[in-house]
Amino acid sequence: MGRQAQLSHDLDRHEHAILKSFTNLVRKWSRPDLV
Repeated sequence: MGRQAQLSHDLDRHEHAILKSFTNLVRKWSRPDLV
């Protein structure tokens, strides 16, 4: 059970990282003047 919780936590962190980089990409693409 603890292992499953850890796995879920790692997945959440991974998803958050993907979302963050995706947001950065969108921001760069939509507002190139800010980069």
